[in-house]
Amino acid sequence: MKLAIVIMAHPKRKEWAEELAAKLDAPIVYDQKNNVWDTCRRAWLSQLESGAEYVLVLQDDTIIGDNFRERAAELIERHEKAGDFIYSFYAGEMLATRIDAAIRKGNDHIIAGAIFNEVALCMKREHITRMVKWSDERNAQTDQEIGRWARLARLTILYPIPSIVDHRTGESLYRKHYNKPLPDKERKAYIYKPTV
Repeated sequence: MKLAIVIMAHPKRKEWAEELAAKLDAPIVYDQKNNVWDTCRRAWLSQLESGAEYVLVLQDDTIIGDNFRERAAELIERHEKAGDFIYSFYAGEMLATRIDAAIRKGNDHIIAGAIFNEVALCMKREHITRMVKWSDERNAQTDQEIGRWARLARLTILYPIPSIVDHRTGESLYRKHYNKPLPDKERKAYIYKPTV
């Protein structure tokens, strides 16, 4: 199996999580402690014995299009010979300038040194134990620690153009729980294509 998919979810979003799980035939790992990192780490670790080469963690507020599993696997297969990437299937407005420049050059992706959103991240299964251990040692509170680990591990992030997931609108449970200011605009993919 090339790709294992797991959904990390908060019980308040059970309906969204179950919808994703049904579409993808994927397991759900629910928040048990109102703690983003605890849920995230358990989601990643849940797939260590899957036998898959890559693991993809989707957050419960992810929007996926048709044939998502096949599209994700095909995207990985198309790019994996070029490098050991972390794949982020979502790219928001923050990457708009780089995406526009890539499109002008005829490129179907960009490669960046940072993770700008954790809504749909995918990496080789062999990295998971090291990533979780490193994050645990730093008392991670959120999944943003993955980005810090990736930089130290010298892994770059591949963002496909267009994004193959989008972000649901609605209240940010993360920002509410951690007393973060609300974003000035809704988080949406800069370019999202739900169908092939």
